[in-house]
Amino acid sequence: MFDFLKKPDMENAVEEASKNKNVHLFDARSREEYASGHIPGSSLFKPEKIGSSVPNKDDRIYVYCLSGGRSSQAKGYLEQNGYTDVVNLGGISRWHHDLETGGGR
Repeated sequence: MFDFLKKPDMENAVEEASKNKNVHLFDARSREEYASGHIPGSSLFKPEKIGSSVPNKDDRIYVYCLSGGRSSQAKGYLEQNGYTDVVNLGGISRWHHDLETGGGR
């Protein structure tokens, strides 16, 4: 009945990104937050580098952050810049598996 309130399944999104080079997973948190623990396979969202990271604007892009606010802003930014298939996964707390540490440069 209220399917529009359901968040996309994070596990399925991560699996899809790991198996398909045209699906991307970005963490919209700060560099320090990302380095302290992020979803395996995700990249730090850097707006200034998105064109080189995802040159095809029709690729699927998943974004997440701490609670969903920054990923919502990232989604808006991507859509304003012509990306057509952007999904806000919400907060990292929805990920119930191990996190990777390091990176973020």
